Amino acid sequence: MLAALAVLVVATTPWPELSRELFAAMDSATRRVSREMGGYAMQSSVVTAEGSVHAAAGSSDPYPGKPDPRPSEVGDGFLVGSVTKMATSAAVLRLVEAGSVRLDDRMAPLIDPYLVARNHSTLFELWRDDRINAVTVRQLLAMTSGIAEFDTYALRVIQLRLAPRYDITPYDILRYVNKSFFADPGREALYSSTNYELLGLLLASKAGASDWDTYDQGSVLPVRPGAEYRNVTFAVRGTLESYGRADWTINHGYPLYRNRSDVVWNVSATSGWTCGNMLTSTPCIAQFTYDLFGPEHRVLPARFVRLMYDDTRPLHNFPVPNYGLGAMYMTPSDDPSGWVIGHIGGTYGFSSYAGHNMNYSYTLVVCTNAESELGTEELFSELIDTVSSILGSN
Repeated sequence: MLAALAVLVVATTPWPELSRELFAAMDSATRRVSREMGGYAMQSSVVTAEGSVHAAAGSSDPYPGKPDPRPSEVGDGFLVGSVTKMATSAAVLRLVEAGSVRLDDRMAPLIDPYLVARNHSTLFELWRDDRINAVTVRQLLAMTSGIAEFDTYALRVIQLRLAPRYDITPYDILRYVNKSFFADPGREALYSSTNYELLGLLLASKAGASDWDTYDQGSVLPVRPGAEYRNVTFAVRGTLESYGRADWTINHGYPLYRNRSDVVWNVSATSGWTCGNMLTSTPCIAQFTYDLFGPEHRVLPARFVRLMYDDTRPLHNFPVPNYGLGAMYMTPSDDPSGWVIGHIGGTYGFSSYAGHNMNYSYTLVVCTNAESELGTEELFSELIDTVSSILGSN
């Protein structure tokens, strides 16, 4: 009902006029926040049933002392980090829809044969804890498996300083990660990207992929006319710079806010594989988020989309209201601008917010090439209020 109402309200103002009003507000806010952050690239995209609007500010490569940094342009590439988890969750839920996996299936029997053939180990042989055999698909999606986070400061030093060009594989992560359980499976919710490494192996196994890096993550993208998804890549090997094309600029990433000594450029773009390796533009990730949560449900049927956010829990180590199956509540349910479902993405050198406003049926995405959620959170929160106000009054 809310989605239908939103379309009706928006339709009262012609789209060309409404899009100009949206752009003026987005452009002003995006430029201001980019300036406040010191000139890093900052982009925002809104997708509605009627069309889309995009704004860009700052520089794609603000090197210290560089005389002529390249201006950020709509369509430039960003690593969107954990926003990737929405795509991974959707791919797993497609398996559930097809009947080849059930949410409460135990994970070990599903992926042990794949692991043994490629890593010469079962999950129990890696963890040496009987609880690993009790972990289910649902618990991995919901971050309630009790499994620890692999993305630690020590791993960051390895990837950025000691071996920047090394492609960290899921097998490396499963060997490296702390094997202590945060809690018994199903008891507590702890944000841990290790869950989505295991789900990636499930997807690769079910797809018959010869190994992790041959699994086609892009198969989850809906088929659309035009070129909406041309600039979407799931990086599995190679540095960030290797994914650029003559007609597609990839932003340089800056790992530390207001510290440009480290540049994420000649660094592996694998970024945790199925937990964080989507390399795309703000228009593309906004379109995917709209296709996933919007009224047309182009990625999954509505009942499976609802699984992503119907049953949620608070996370012990993440500042969002609640987490579901690969999606989080990004605003409180009583927010006057409407409740927003989506995901936050922070990875080495980049930060992204992607969310769908369920009250007004639009998607908003904000991306920057600085690893700081200060700017993205500020711009996302401001634009949720602004866009909701514009759509609600036209």
